[in-house]
Amino acid sequence: MQAIEAEFADVDEWEERYQILLELGDTLEPLPEACKDDEHRVHGCLSTVWMAFSWSDGEPPRIHVVADSDSPMVRGLLAIILRIYNGRTPAEVLSCDIRCLFQRLQLEKHLSYNRRNGLTAMIRRIQDAARQKS
Repeated sequence: MQAIEAEFADVDEWEERYQILLELGDTLEPLPEACKDDEHRVHGCLSTVWMAFSWSDGEPPRIHVVADSDSPMVRGLLAIILRIYNGRTPAEVLSCDIRCLFQRLQLEKHLSYNRRNGLTAMIRRIQDAARQKS
């Protein structure tokens, strides 16, 4: 989380934070077109969001999430979410308070009600995958 916080540390204006979000969205690992279907869709988001999960064979297993959205802003939010959750065990995913990070980055307060609901849906989808694996 510290690396992400450092990227936003000296940025006070929302427009600059928004630009960082857009740039982060460009760093997302490509989601295979085959995963852009209803099975992988995250419902509850204003934008269209898809997520695909895989787990390492180790003990405990570690999650790997690939995701995409039709919204550049949401792609940025996804980039932050995936940087936090990828490589974590189910227990780590479930114990991570990622909402506090979005508050500290002063991002959540600039999200509309619908976008905040979408953020919650994306986080819940990853946590549900972790619950199924634990």
